[in-house]
Amino acid sequence: MNAGELIWLGWYEALKQEALLFGIAALLFEPGFFRTKIMAPGNVKLRSFVQGTDGNHTGDPQKAVKIMVDVVKGEGGVEGKQIPLKLPIEMVRARCKESLKMSGEWESIVGDVGF
Repeated sequence: MNAGELIWLGWYEALKQEALLFGIAALLFEPGFFRTKIMAPGNVKLRSFVQGTDGNHTGDPQKAVKIMVDVVKGEGGVEGKQIPLKLPIEMVRARCKESLKMSGEWESIVGDVGF
């Protein structure tokens, strides 16, 4: 996580607490990359970052939007679930799984640093 992401997350956590005072729930979706035109070369200034990625993402934006709508409405298997602080979708979820796997592999070495 970089500094920009930490700032955004801190702002969101404050917003979530204030929104709760008015009975409004807040949720931060982390969608990763989906096949849209947002990464088209004409839309992004960092050409080296975009080159070869436009149209090659595996995520289906229509499926992601359906998930988001279901979560917001509390439908599609969401019934009774607690709304999390943030909800990773697609690639971000895969990155989290990789981090958990690595943490498990290194647990015996780096896991116990307490007194």
